[in-house]
Order: sequence, then C-alpha cells, then structure tokens
Amino acid sequence: MSKPEQEDQEAVGAPQPVSPRTFERLMAESEERWQNRPRSVPLEGAGDFKVMEPMVCRLPFGGVSPSLKAQMERNRARLEAEKREKEQLENQQHAQNTEL
Repeated sequence: MSKPEQEDQEAVGAPQPVSPRTFERLMAESEERWQNRPRSVPLEGAGDFKVMEPMVCRLPFGGVSPSLKAQMERNRARLEAEKREKEQLENQQHAQNTEL
C-alpha cells in the first residue's frame, strides 16, 4: 500500500476525539437510554412477581362521598323549589287570564 492509503486506513479506524461538553452530553444520553431500556416482566411462576386479585372498592352511599351526596340533595331541593315557583306563577297567570 502507498503512504496515503495507509494514512486513510489509520484515520478511518482511529477514534474521533470529542469535546468534554459533547462527551458529557453523550454519556448523559447513554445513561438515560440505559435507565429507560425495556425490561422483561418476570413470569408468574418465577416467584418474584405475584398477581393480586382485583379488589372491589365498597364505599358507603354507592361510592359517593357524603359531601357530594349533600350537594346533590341541595341541587335537587333547589330544582324542585324552582319547579314549584314556576308552576305557581303559571297558575296565577292562568287565573288572571280567566278572570278577564
């Protein structure tokens, strides 16, 4: 081989130096990839991983908190009061119209 070809071969195989800042960035990226690597889930028979039975949450009032239940009752009472007022107003207007 001639001299230039030998230099090219050596240059291709030689590691390329990087700046310390770039090296730190590359190392941080490598560490992040390592931390986020896919991991195998151990099988059920391995003993390390136990499958829990699904639990049913049994809360009082059908799973509704007492404060929410009170708010719903207040809303229901308000709506019923508004409905009664509306009916009374309609009855009064109807009574006034029939008198005329």
